[in-house]
Amino acid sequence: MTEYVLGILGIAVSVGLFLFGYRQTIGAKRERIGAANAELERILVRRIVLEKYTPNQLDLSRLIEGKARDYRVRPAEVLSESQVLNTIYTRVIESDLIPAEQRDEILERIGPILSDSEVAPVEERVVEEVATSERVLRRTQVAIALTAVLASVVGGVVSVLPEIRTLGARIPEILPMLGGTIAGSLAVIAVFYALFRLRASQEESPSKASELSSYFDFEAQVRRLLQSSGAVVQASGADQGFDFLVERGGKKILVEVKAWSRPVPGAILSRIAARLRQAARRAGASESVIVTKTPIRQAKQIAAEDDIRIMTLREFRNYLAHSSA
Repeated sequence: MTEYVLGILGIAVSVGLFLFGYRQTIGAKRERIGAANAELERILVRRIVLEKYTPNQLDLSRLIEGKARDYRVRPAEVLSESQVLNTIYTRVIESDLIPAEQRDEILERIGPILSDSEVAPVEERVVEEVATSERVLRRTQVAIALTAVLASVVGGVVSVLPEIRTLGARIPEILPMLGGTIAGSLAVIAVFYALFRLRASQEESPSKASELSSYFDFEAQVRRLLQSSGAVVQASGADQGFDFLVERGGKKILVEVKAWSRPVPGAILSRIAARLRQAARRAGASESVIVTKTPIRQAKQIAAEDDIRIMTLREFRNYLAHSSA
């Protein structure tokens, strides 16, 4: 009976140590990221609404980097420029304290920079930030695993402490209890960690890293689809106004990839369509396609006005399958 009590005590000690270590590292960092995002939102809402401040892309980047340093997190772990502006846009729209005339004036001021942030090309520096964040994430996962093992070992030692004085004479009896306590501690810690990960995935705040990772993954899916269709695919430069130049069936098609996961203002779509129309004339393309993750409500209107198709990945796959190769 005493052995079972000591085993349970050892497991409790292991779990307590792991939870304490997790709270002081991962949990504290998430709180700092959330506080940095809230501070960015608070500062910009006050400046834009009360002082008629109109930010630009460089101002936003400097503010994000400065607040990231203040809260000891990486710039790629907090909101990106477009995510910050979308948050401000939402706060202005939903506020009942802002008069209608002032709301329209604010939206008119931030509309161009919001559009520019959505269509801006991805810089090499930002890509490196995301790669660095992914490396940090892998190291963090290794550190969590080591913490779990060390906490379990400490719990196992606690469970056999009363037998330390007779260790030499009772090793065959102590080892099974030590191993069982360590294994039980690891199993309980794994359950707790899985629950933490599930909760974190549901409450996870967006960040520049998550936004760009989503974009890169979606762009890779579109590229694989184009290559599997037998088309000749050429990636564009950062300043050419599109992602891929596709030659298929004797015609050229421009493809722009947008991994949007939220509704997009019509003004942004119109600016992207205008940019694609100019790029199509320069490249001699007969058609332009915007591939999105989710359906766009204004797709038919934009297509009618600018002769540009807006499709989800599934719709684009069907379009390629039924069009002449």
